[in-house]
Amino acid sequence: GVGFIEGGWPGANPKDTEFFALAKKELKLKNATFVAFGATRRPNAKAADDVLLGALRDSGAPAVTLVAKAFDRHVDLALKTTLDENLAMIRDSVTHLIQEGQRVFLDAEHFFDGYRSNRAYALEVVRVAAEAGADVIALCDTNGGMLPDELSQVVHDVLTASNARLGIHCHNDTGCAVANSMAAVAAGAISAPMIASAQTGPINMRWQSTWPAKDIFHEFANDFAKKVNDMASGRLKIEVLPSGAVVPAFQLLDAVNKGTLDGGHGVLAYHYGKSSALALWGSGPAFGMDPNMVLSWHNYGGGKQLLEEIYKSLNIDVVSYVYGPMPTQPLGWFKKPIAKVADLKGLKYRTVGLAVDIFTELGASVNPLPGGEIVPALDRGLIDAAEFNNASSDRILGFPDVVKNCMLQSFHQSGEQFEILFNKGKLAALPAELKSIIEYAVQASSAEMSWKAIDRNSKDYSEMKKQGIKFYKTPDAILKAQLDAWDKVVAKKSLENPYFKKVMDSQMAFAERAGQWQNDYMVDFKMAYNRYFSKAAPKKA
Repeated sequence: GVGFIEGGWPGANPKDTEFFALAKKELKLKNATFVAFGATRRPNAKAADDVLLGALRDSGAPAVTLVAKAFDRHVDLALKTTLDENLAMIRDSVTHLIQEGQRVFLDAEHFFDGYRSNRAYALEVVRVAAEAGADVIALCDTNGGMLPDELSQVVHDVLTASNARLGIHCHNDTGCAVANSMAAVAAGAISAPMIASAQTGPINMRWQSTWPAKDIFHEFANDFAKKVNDMASGRLKIEVLPSGAVVPAFQLLDAVNKGTLDGGHGVLAYHYGKSSALALWGSGPAFGMDPNMVLSWHNYGGGKQLLEEIYKSLNIDVVSYVYGPMPTQPLGWFKKPIAKVADLKGLKYRTVGLAVDIFTELGASVNPLPGGEIVPALDRGLIDAAEFNNASSDRILGFPDVVKNCMLQSFHQSGEQFEILFNKGKLAALPAELKSIIEYAVQASSAEMSWKAIDRNSKDYSEMKKQGIKFYKTPDAILKAQLDAWDKVVAKKSLENPYFKKVMDSQMAFAERAGQWQNDYMVDFKMAYNRYFSKAAPKKA
């Protein structure tokens, strides 16, 4: 069917403005994406203050096509501005709309005239638009005067010089529009944004993680991307940007769903605001299952099908791969050790997902900050205590620089995994072989991540102890209080959300069988460890 439907230019005339206002309320497209058309910001204006750009932003359309000048002569005569300012207009407009959650295509007007006049500048227009995040840059033969051979060569040259995702927009003044479009696709352009298989060059995917660039979690995201890129032998290239490069961490799911990003790396607990049930892939004690057992439930106990069902109910068109069992997360970092449950009351504490409800039930005042904002908030006294995840992340993010006490062991997130997200349309457009590579890369990355975490976490734990950080075992009374609080939280959530109860029932059935097997079969490894190393466990608070 039709992938994209362009509805006009909101803000440019009363008719189009009225149409978009009605469409925002009444238009319900099942498969196609509704697109608004418009132009880059005015010269020497701020994107956020530009009236017409604001109309695009507020149009309700999930995607926008921006027309931009690619012909140096038109920049001077029509826009009456400098070449550098035109590039800034493109960069600012694309960036602004993407940050507002919209997918952006750029129509490079009179591109082929511009290429003849000033090749370097026309290429710079493509480069700037691509770097700003434009999904596709459509090269426009606005005069309709190109011939297929010349047009094909230009498209090939632009692909070689920029490696951008190119589209083609041909006018038919000389009757060559169809031939020119076919020549452009043969040269490597795409006739529509979703037809990735038409490219002869590499298929480029732009991703974002929910992690700061320096965090080991962002490293895990890049580890996955490297496996895919290496196995694809140049046919597919995934680039992973850090948190905030395109959208804030908690907006990743929306950005992938809308196609603003092709994919992403994060955790399901960050989608708690969409559905409380999504946080069950990580938050809480998981009926005594460790992270690897929760991952087994996901893949073999019905979890995957439930996750797909939940996303479908939310009209979220993504493909989710859950992978990478995380070690049990500490209770967190505290200015003073926590000795009893009463010490948590009134404490300004950071956590995410259903852990927010657990600690609220225990009397804490909870603030669900993304990872990159936690340590600055601790340093400025905006929060009193916080948990993030593991020894390596905590050390890299700077927790030991601002707090000196860490409480180990907790049930608030004792079974969490990572999530790899793909925009469903982008993944569906890939050849079958590349889809298989992605699936096997997920499995390989899951194993490698767990091995790397053991090595790196243990090293960083040791280094922090050398720094003088005091580690304490969370008292059993607090762990029991967490379980009591959890039971109250899930009883309430199960009444509020039918999917929550379905996930809980599914996990419980799997845990009863798998947990008994693991508890009966697994030996007490501490016995052997203590025999040979006999180091004291972390002191009690």
